Amino acid sequence: MALIVVDNSALLPLFLSDEADDYTHKVIRHSATEATLIAPTLCLLEFGNGILKAVRQNRLTEAEAAYAHRKLMEVPITFRDFVGPATVPLIHSVAQRRRLSFYDGAYLTLALAENAKLASLDGPLNEAAKAEGIELV
Repeated sequence: MALIVVDNSALLPLFLSDEADDYTHKVIRHSATEATLIAPTLCLLEFGNGILKAVRQNRLTEAEAAYAHRKLMEVPITFRDFVGPATVPLIHSVAQRRRLSFYDGAYLTLALAENAKLASLDGPLNEAAKAEGIELV
């Protein structure tokens, strides 16, 4: 079964109606039948931060935020404990080479390590993935 690394930009639109995107729903549906979704555990922190920002911007209520956190756990994603002492230098190298944030470098490095496709709505991350030979979903 194919692997797809999903970044936070492809997850938040599932829970933020003002960012709703058919792409995100297609990726999630695709995974149920044809692929396995994976993400580094840092995705949970990025997701939480995105939801928190939405609450502070009055785009979500606290109840909606709690719902989003619960529902994320129902999305068929395997969170990989990928960021650690052995991978930090590699992530740094990939992020530096492709002029990405360290966070985006982690998604790209995971895709490279797992020979996985990438599902993202982040333009610079997608461009870097293509430059590294990673197939986009």
